[in-house]
Amino acid sequence: MIKRIAVDVGYVDVKALSGGGDRVLFPSVIAPDEEDLALDDALGTKRSRQRINIQRPGNPQQTWLFGQAALVAPGATRPWAEEASSREGYDVLVMAAVASLIRTTAVETVDVDLVLGLPLGVYGAQREKLRDALRGQGAYVAVNDRVPVRLRFSSVLVLPQAIGAYYAAVLNPDGSMRSELLRRPTGVIDVGGRTTDYFVMQRDDNGLRPVKALSGSLDTGTIGVYEALRRRAQTATGHMIDSLRVEASLREQGGLLLDMGKEIDLRPWLQEEARAAARQIANELRVAWGNISLA
Repeated sequence: MIKRIAVDVGYVDVKALSGGGDRVLFPSVIAPDEEDLALDDALGTKRSRQRINIQRPGNPQQTWLFGQAALVAPGATRPWAEEASSREGYDVLVMAAVASLIRTTAVETVDVDLVLGLPLGVYGAQREKLRDALRGQGAYVAVNDRVPVRLRFSSVLVLPQAIGAYYAAVLNPDGSMRSELLRRPTGVIDVGGRTTDYFVMQRDDNGLRPVKALSGSLDTGTIGVYEALRRRAQTATGHMIDSLRVEASLREQGGLLLDMGKEIDLRPWLQEEARAAARQIANELRVAWGNISLA
């Protein structure tokens, strides 16, 4: 079996899309699988669904919680390093996303043509390292107690994330391009967890081309909002608050942070900090775009 799957391992979320249109989205978080199965059996509770078993050749099996299940688990971490290829757990998140989009009734080998995205600011320096780190990787993988599959990344293509956002905007479902967006320069602002990419494409006699002077990456994203909320919650409680607890409260508790028997409502702060982040991004984009005209 051959599958073509695109995966974006962002700082906050993992997004993946298969060639058949199936998609998956989950938080970019992993945690060791330390659930007490005996206690689950005694209480009649179900095991977390977002679980991945990975068996690499010559290595012991690894079991991880990922996504929402990991977000509230002990030992939760968000894999991050400046270089994507060196992030511990990056490949676990990629395999979790890919395997979540594959269903088989028996164990079989699945060759995956993998497409990955990187922020514009690091794309030139990291694309080959990331490609080489994942190309040819193989493992037996099972997610959510499904039938295991033998994944093999037979090809890896790394693209700038903003390019994907541009083509998502200008392509119709049948693959044709929207003419109204081809007649004039088109800009894309892609606000991510850690960075914000901006990108401009225009048409000339040679066809579509990116305007390099108007394209780049800002070191500002939505994670700054989470961090600001964490600092506010920490001031309100008088003790340390983990940023993943803040994120879990927003995703699962409607913005209510439970702390030592008290509820802290993060929602008013969220609106303020989101507006502040939007103003910061807008100001930085005015600097990047404001004084350059398109010929």
